[in-house]
Amino acid sequence: ARLAAGAGVRAALMVSRASSLGQASLGDFLAVADHLNLTGSPLFPATQCVDASWDEDLTNAVSRIDGVRGAGVAALVPGPVRPSRSEVTLMSGLGADAVVMDGVAEAMALAARGVRVAGLAYVDHVAEAHAAAPARRPGRRAAAPSQEASVTHRPAPDVVRAAVETVLATLR
Repeated sequence: ARLAAGAGVRAALMVSRASSLGQASLGDFLAVADHLNLTGSPLFPATQCVDASWDEDLTNAVSRIDGVRGAGVAALVPGPVRPSRSEVTLMSGLGADAVVMDGVAEAMALAARGVRVAGLAYVDHVAEAHAAAPARRPGRRAAAPSQEASVTHRPAPDVVRAAVETVLATLR
């Protein structure tokens, strides 16, 4: 991140695999609007507190790409084990839409150095909660099921290419 920011990188797109926590379907893409760090450790070494976040304008632009379900919250876990049913229930209750195992630390290290960052999570697994888990309130989550009708499943490389082009277009 230090080298990239020092070399003049102005924006970055982080793409990672994700487990859906119930709203997104297999093959969906979610734009990462925010995250929960559930790793139990700092995302990157720092000597003081830093402000770092996903770039809102880039996230909004990426979330409107044909083939992206919308924006959501990603829970970062250490991996490589997918979340258990109890963890799915917990993370859903905290407001997460998907679980990722990478990309967040790198994105926040870049953002802390002034690089505009957007994230794109590809759902390659749908996690299941306990059957007794409370029902989710419609519209509460970032990637609400009401958007499902408007999601077009495009080939993953096409969606990623469109996201890269969208990020590059913001730099002009």
